[in-house]
Amino acid sequence: MILGLVLLTEGTAAADLASGLAAACAALRPGDHLIVTDSGSDPDLTETLDRVAQPEALPAGAVLTVLRFGATPPGSPGAQANVALAEAEACETLLLLSASDPVMAEALNTARDRMAESGAGVLLAGGTPPPEALPDGEGDTQRRRDWLLTRAPAPLLLRRDWLLAQGLRLPESGPAAEWRWQLQICARAAPMGWQAAPLVHGPQPAALPPPLSGEAPCDADTLLALHQALTEELPADLAHGWLIGALAKLPPRLTAETRWQVAQQLSVRLARCPDPLWQQIMAGQGHRQAALEADTLRRGQVLEVVALWTQTATEARLEQLETGLQDLQQWLAELAALRRGIDSLCRIAEYDALRPGWPEPGDDPAPDPEERPA
Repeated sequence: MILGLVLLTEGTAAADLASGLAAACAALRPGDHLIVTDSGSDPDLTETLDRVAQPEALPAGAVLTVLRFGATPPGSPGAQANVALAEAEACETLLLLSASDPVMAEALNTARDRMAESGAGVLLAGGTPPPEALPDGEGDTQRRRDWLLTRAPAPLLLRRDWLLAQGLRLPESGPAAEWRWQLQICARAAPMGWQAAPLVHGPQPAALPPPLSGEAPCDADTLLALHQALTEELPADLAHGWLIGALAKLPPRLTAETRWQVAQQLSVRLARCPDPLWQQIMAGQGHRQAALEADTLRRGQVLEVVALWTQTATEARLEQLETGLQDLQQWLAELAALRRGIDSLCRIAEYDALRPGWPEPGDDPAPDPEERPA
């Protein structure tokens, strides 16, 4: 299968570009297409790209394209990636990477062969393993969706005709664009493949940072923007499922000023969910308390939820103060023990000062006047 490998240089250090590009060239086969972007925002990066991105570095039959956005506003990395992916017209599979992540040739070749044999539209590599085998698309649907919601973004090998049929494009704005892109693809791919070997060098993320792990961000705007984006891009059960996971840890992190804002907006959004779908979402939820809060908001009972959040935040604050008080008491006890030790050392020093001094080395002791010679 002919591969279209896209390398985004945005945010890549000039010193890392040469090694990343060399690894990409080593992983290519005859007929593959290497597409490298350059936004023109870093002169050193552009100069390095001009020096190392040469057709001679590719295997025979492979094609090199450098997309330069310096003459026009380059837009976000997502916008640059969408332009680059559209360039790979003659390719059967697509892989989008950062130029700072050197690809592993053996793992990539294995993934390409596996995709060709299975006929899957998507192959995930590395990262958190799935709860069940994915190639046949069967298994516990809720467990699989929970896995997708908490899976850290990892490289995706895509079949180009499937991607075009789905009409998917990378999000060009908004929070957590890379994670939303992965969710869009995985939510529509059945069946999909997975292999344990990652496609790039370096440590693979085992968990997601807030708010993607279900822990809500400190600012309400990010939470609401992310939920709105998920609602527009994904099936409602996935978007609301992530929200319920976020509500499990949301209350202690919201300020008093933002609780009303979050509760009112979520109440309006959740009220749009049809009853049959909402019952399906509630039936598969493991966060029972958060699910009850979401159900209460959906019924328009904003005051009750805000009061509950306020109580939860107060309890969390009291628990934090209690923990701080215990730490302070422990510190005072250690300080008292240290003070007792210092007092003991001072007392010993006083005793030593009052005692007659020892003779200096080499001095003879004064003779006893009453002692007679033998």
